[in-house]
Amino acid sequence: MRAAYSCFVLVAIVGLLSAAGHAQNTVTEAGELRARIDLVTSRMLEGGEPRFTPDFVLADVELRPDYPRRFSNYSGDLSGRVIGAFSEVPLEKSSPYVDGLVSEALKHQKTDGRFGAESLPFEPSAIGSEHMALLWGNGRLLVGFMEYYAHKSDPSVLVASKRLGDFLLAAVAACSNEEVKNRVLGLGASGMICFSQLNEGLVMLANTTGDSRYLDACKSIQTWFPAERGKQHSHGYLTTLRGLVMQYEASRDSALLETVEKLYESLVTSPELMVYGGVKEFFGDPNYECDEGCSEADFLRLGLQLWRITGKAGYLNRAEHILYNQFYANQYATGDFGHHFYSAKGITRKGGHGRAWWCCTMHGMRAFRDVLDAVVTCDSNRVRVNLIDSVQWTNDEFGITTTADRSSKNGVLRIRVDKAPEKGVPISIRVPDWMLGESVASGGQPLKSGKEDGYLVLDKSLRAGETAELSFEYKLQFLMRDGTVADVSQLTAEPTEAMVQYGPWLLGIDEHFNPLFYSEPMSDNVVTIPAAPRLDESRIGSALAVNAAHLQCNYVHGGYPDVQQVTLRPVSERTLHAPQEFMTWLRIRAER
Repeated sequence: MRAAYSCFVLVAIVGLLSAAGHAQNTVTEAGELRARIDLVTSRMLEGGEPRFTPDFVLADVELRPDYPRRFSNYSGDLSGRVIGAFSEVPLEKSSPYVDGLVSEALKHQKTDGRFGAESLPFEPSAIGSEHMALLWGNGRLLVGFMEYYAHKSDPSVLVASKRLGDFLLAAVAACSNEEVKNRVLGLGASGMICFSQLNEGLVMLANTTGDSRYLDACKSIQTWFPAERGKQHSHGYLTTLRGLVMQYEASRDSALLETVEKLYESLVTSPELMVYGGVKEFFGDPNYECDEGCSEADFLRLGLQLWRITGKAGYLNRAEHILYNQFYANQYATGDFGHHFYSAKGITRKGGHGRAWWCCTMHGMRAFRDVLDAVVTCDSNRVRVNLIDSVQWTNDEFGITTTADRSSKNGVLRIRVDKAPEKGVPISIRVPDWMLGESVASGGQPLKSGKEDGYLVLDKSLRAGETAELSFEYKLQFLMRDGTVADVSQLTAEPTEAMVQYGPWLLGIDEHFNPLFYSEPMSDNVVTIPAAPRLDESRIGSALAVNAAHLQCNYVHGGYPDVQQVTLRPVSERTLHAPQEFMTWLRIRAER
């Protein structure tokens, strides 16, 4: 094990292979998406403390007294997430690192199929928070095993997964009464959601084995899930919703999909939806200040799931918004995902920095698989470009490369056809609401296109070697405190509080780059917005920087009348450096 780990961390990060079994293959090109995936995978394999050695990862299944690690009682949680993340976002298909982890983990399965403490009896009268913690970890481990098995088809993994599934069936039966439900309902991250999230792994096991018992158990789990969010751990709640969607896909019970869509709509129309697109770590507490990378990853993945199944544009629009403005902003410069504190003015520093190596780092990494699968898709023999990003995409018939240029004021997406039959490949390109003045050309000549369901549909199918270039402008708009949206023509000389959005990016003022803006008294600072966006001509040489969205503005400080300059930047750029103040709610007015 130690040798395998040492060998694997020496492997260069040379791109991402699609998971086996996927109908399409998406590989990242140079750009922000690639940079962020490289950042988290480097953190996992080459980063600083804590190092993800086998001892560290497997501490929650080995339970060694001489190696105490935080949250080891959530047996299989960290280890399952690492296995799943490196299975779905692999650096190479035969990773000695993850192979070694799986092989070693299987040695610690107990006689009844569980992983973790054998001393916990699953009898209704005894079940409490420690039992819930074990169920949570075992559920995450089952998901990791099933994601690994989808690529490796290792019979020993399937045998262990079935044994674990049978243990969970017994646990579901023991927990399925009102006494247990009432006892654990209010226990937060060690409560009800530890039970309900079992549906994800059980559906995967049912799909793989064809054993309907695992799907039947999910029906019992459904009865636990409340219609109201209440005071719940958002990660577990959203994980359960993702499992319900998977359950719908397996059973085609339309009531399940209807339930999830209603719960999703209830959430996005509630005060618990953050303006950045995500949610806080806990529901039901309006004063709670902290988000959680796992929850943002889940909410992103849930939106992409619902969009894929229903085709409704609203789900993709929201997923894109959270991707750029909360999921990316949640990633630390170290590559980790975790917790950040939000104030009435933006994102703030408070207490220790929550780089959540025990869950969010791996869960964030795992979410990139869903993003990769959504950038380009194919249906009815038409290739659809859904997100403006840089990837190589192929399926059995077609192949394209997309390159997003975010270096100048106007946006550009270049598309090159790498593989196509003689008749060419028909292409449609999504035109989101934040895009203006879009046009398509090939070889400098305009390409005819129509608009259908929010997509530009190219009249001409492109052959191998041909290219197309989408050009567009970014929309500048302002999100008001009352939920309304204004454009620059609606601003006046009177200051008003708003959040600036440019294209898909929410902007703000980063203390790292503009420290003097934060000098006291800063609460009365007023930023003036020009009628036409002015770009800061300086450039940051990092793929994490969105130079096209660096808007230069004047401002007047609350302590003196001199006019100063400040640059508004995407909130996602917090990943560029250690956490500092980032004000997003600004007092703005029209430039005179």
